[in-house]
Amino acid sequence: MLLSGLTGFADWIGFYLLIEAPMGEGKTEAAFFAHMELQRRFRHRGLYVALPTKATGNPMFERTLKFLGRQGVNRKLDFSYETN
Repeated sequence: MLLSGLTGFADWIGFYLLIEAPMGEGKTEAAFFAHMELQRRFRHRGLYVALPTKATGNPMFERTLKFLGRQGVNRKLDFSYETN
């Protein structure tokens, strides 16, 4: 499972976390957990998730809400579209 590979990642300050795996292996959840850990350690605020279309953005927003709800996070979230 991808999440087991995240142990100690927050000590890599100044590095990027690149997660590469086939579809359905948990990349998104691993990124969410990484975000939660960095937020906990460094008390930063905010999470930006960018997707190319409304068709992909809407389901990801719902998925993000569900993930945060399972983690006990109960905050107002903003969802924005930008069109050209």
